[in-house]
Amino acid sequence: MPDTRPYISFDDDGICMPCKRYGDRKNVNWDARWKELEALAEKHRGRNGNYYDCLITVSGGKDSHYQVHIFKEKLGMNPLCISIDNFSWTETGRLNFANLGDRFGVDIHTLTLNRKIARFMFKKAFEKQLVPCWYWDRSIYAYPLQIAIKLGIPLIIWGENTSYERGGPVKENTPDALVQLKNDVVKPIPMEEWLDDNIKIKDLNPIIYPPMEEIEKAGIEARFLSYYIPWSDYGNYQWAIKNGWKTLKDTGEWER
Repeated sequence: MPDTRPYISFDDDGICMPCKRYGDRKNVNWDARWKELEALAEKHRGRNGNYYDCLITVSGGKDSHYQVHIFKEKLGMNPLCISIDNFSWTETGRLNFANLGDRFGVDIHTLTLNRKIARFMFKKAFEKQLVPCWYWDRSIYAYPLQIAIKLGIPLIIWGENTSYERGGPVKENTPDALVQLKNDVVKPIPMEEWLDDNIKIKDLNPIIYPPMEEIEKAGIEARFLSYYIPWSDYGNYQWAIKNGWKTLKDTGEWER
């Protein structure tokens, strides 16, 4: 792991934080964690009658496939998947996104950000933070919360607690995905700093976090799946490949 990665740290033996986190897994009672997940699903399953009982954030990637498998097929939930169009789909990415719906038979709500505003925001974010995707990243965190509240869907699922697993300001291994609002993947820049002749506050609706009081009033629970299972990028990849997911090499779109 290069020492130039933001928030990376090494112990006295030169072991990086991601490797330490991986080693810590041997001390986790995964059977007990799975029972916690089953209890969470039992609490919310069918809570809205025949309507959606959980919201799963997806991109069409390997992790998305595994998340939907766990909640729909293993836990018997009725999910609505939610995605943010990233503007730069490869053809393979489009095929995988379609496979998510075909393989699992789920409804997918996709937000396509205002492309004109996105161009301005990507440029400004690069100039301000050297992070051009700030606008898109923040919408991944904010928009699902907005939709969960508006549609009365009480449970939101994200995949991995990136800050904890990879190294970041969130040091606690917690199931509560609301901590990602503080994980510095999306730096807390006041909305006013984005406003100019091209960008008005009304243009930034997808990236506005609902107030915490509103989230709590709606009874929203946001959870990381990685807390409950021994999360594995490669394991998710292997599972997805067996279930219709394609690599760029598989489709002939690109070869290393």
